[in-house]
Amino acid sequence: MMKNLLWMIVLLAVAVPTAQATLTLLPDSDYIDGVSVFNTGTIAGYIEYAVYDTTTQQLTGYDREERFVYAYQIFHTGGADIDAIAILGFDPLAVTADSLDASDELGDNTTGGVDATALLDTEDVEALYIFDGGAVVAGSTSWFLLMYSDYDWVKGSYEINPADTDITVPGQDTDTTGGGDTNVPEPATLVLLLGGGLVSLIRRK
Repeated sequence: MMKNLLWMIVLLAVAVPTAQATLTLLPDSDYIDGVSVFNTGTIAGYIEYAVYDTTTQQLTGYDREERFVYAYQIFHTGGADIDAIAILGFDPLAVTADSLDASDELGDNTTGGVDATALLDTEDVEALYIFDGGAVVAGSTSWFLLMYSDYDWVKGSYEINPADTDITVPGQDTDTTGGGDTNVPEPATLVLLLGGGLVSLIRRK
């Protein structure tokens, strides 16, 4: 479905030091949040992301049944326009088409930026957010890109035309694994994946 998009591997991705990993517009998370920086030479920016465990952190207005809210926001700092992002690496059972969304508000926080249409590609197991109302241009941001799931987080990846690196995605069935402490890095660990993607993860106490 999205094969006509030009996906390119990121050439350089720099992890933001954990002391600087403060979310700009997303609500602060009591569970996991982080920042992933990308720079391919033709496009630069970063994605702020967070996982909210709604059993321990209430989000105003949240009335869904899923336990976890995964939220991502693109900040485009320079270069080519961003037309779409694909989030990969999640368990196929963890997400349905109904559990993908894009919104300009989450909890008590709101954002400007570019809206997206959310689609689930079941063949390639990708959550696609297409900025069909207008690309994310340099100096702008996306809306909050959301995934709802009962599965705890694992290390996943994303493709953003034209960049590719790593973030947290739903992947651990809490009924069988007991949550996100299984086979995941220590708090604030820097992880090197995909031959050059660095991601900063924070577990908040």
